[in-house]
Parts: sequence; C-alpha cells; structure tokens
Amino acid sequence: PLSFVVDALDECTSEPELTDFILSLARALRYPDLPVTHILLTSRSESHISKVMQNEERPLVREIPVRTSGEGGIISLDGADVDSDICTFLRHPFGELASRHHDFPQPSRDGLAKLASRAGRRFIVASTMMKFFIDDRGNDPHDRLQLMLKLTSELPGTEV
Repeated sequence: PLSFVVDALDECTSEPELTDFILSLARALRYPDLPVTHILLTSRSESHISKVMQNEERPLVREIPVRTSGEGGIISLDGADVDSDICTFLRHPFGELASRHHDFPQPSRDGLAKLASRAGRRFIVASTMMKFFIDDRGNDPHDRLQLMLKLTSELPGTEV
C-alpha cells in the first residue's frame, strides 16, 4: 500500500491550517477510488490536534503507543526521555568536532544536559545549536560552546 509519514504535527503554528490539513486527509482517505493508503501522523499530545481527530464522524485515527525496548514503558515526548535522546544526539557531533579540533574539550555531562534542556525538547533547536558550534568560517568551536553555555544560564526558554 501507498504510505505517507507526516512527522511533528505539533510543530505547525497555525491551528486552523492544521485542522484543515487533517480534515482534508480524512476526506481524501474516504475517496472510493483511492488505492489502499496508510498515513502515519506523529505529534506530541496537543488538545487541538486530538480534538479534530476525535470529532470525525467515522474516526480513521488510531493512537499507537510507543514502547521502549526492554522496559515496556510508554515513551513520553514531553518528558525526560526527550532530553536524554537529545543528549545522545549531541554527543555524536561533539565527538566529530573533537576529531577535527584535537584541542576541543568535550562538554561535561552537565553541559550536555543544559544544552538539551535549552533545546526545549526540540531536535531542530539542538541541530541548529550544533551548526552554530561547527561553523566553518574560522570561529573557534570552544568559544562558541562557552558562549552557548553562558547564554543557557542567562536567557529563558529557547531564546538562545
């Protein structure tokens, strides 16, 4: 069957447009000449998204709980699981950075935790931070890391 994945619906900023998008998908899936099609939508738990999906006369939506391997618990996309995943995500590019700049000290566990927290549980923010550190225009990545760690202590939210 034809399959589509739409990731991170909760990242959409316009609730009316997101509602229209979800309802358009639901209408399209009911079209009788459409071949068998699967659409996987991913999102954090957001009331406006849940509301539009539950208001369908014949719901085409099914929640799929994601379980962690071994533990059997549900992964919370709103909790510490995400911060831990972002720390893991950050370790790899910092390792690559250290291999290119031999004098680059790896951030401490606390430093990684601060950066992950500052990312606001958004991988795109963590990725943007890494692009800031790995700037190829001759800026010192260590100075940039220190600046980011300083800013994470001074600015609220993801305003860094």
